[in-house]
Amino acid sequence: RAHAQLSGRWTELARISTPIASVIDAMNTDSNNACADQLFLALGHARGGGGTREGGRAAVARALERLGVPADGLVQVDGSGLSRDDRVTARQITALVDAVLRQDERTSKAFVDSLALASESGTLDDRMRDPRLAGKVRAKTGFIAGTSALSGILETKDGHRLVFSILVEYPNADGLNRSCWKPMEDAICSELAGADG
Repeated sequence: RAHAQLSGRWTELARISTPIASVIDAMNTDSNNACADQLFLALGHARGGGGTREGGRAAVARALERLGVPADGLVQVDGSGLSRDDRVTARQITALVDAVLRQDERTSKAFVDSLALASESGTLDDRMRDPRLAGKVRAKTGFIAGTSALSGILETKDGHRLVFSILVEYPNADGLNRSCWKPMEDAICSELAGADG
């Protein structure tokens, strides 16, 4: 917002807004951490808790409660997941994805469309070349040295939709994510996609 002070009072001159869909796409498809952190702070500000980490955490806690997602043990320091102090379980992530998929069609579609598509877009554009996965897996990747993650939605060979989350913690050694954990995550998706619903 831009304001001009006039006789001790503020007058709004303009309001600049960014469509949330464009921010979600940047966060989920391309893993833009700066967007994720800014949305976390903006969420705190918009929900009355202040544009701080504490405000963001409070807003997320209220949203999770409204969606029926258990938050026991969840520790959220930032919006990007880059803090080594962040804590979440695979069950919490799958419960959250499932809850979003159960929202109205417009919300559900916006979320699904924001995820990277196997072998086609974003952080998955060079992954999951298995023909069973092309166009059938939409997911969000995550990585900091010592941890690797892949969570999202995939379609099985008989057309069922599965929600999944793979979280890996490993010794912080260079190259392990690319040589070991990403291929393992992709292989798990191949097995799930080949499974009968």
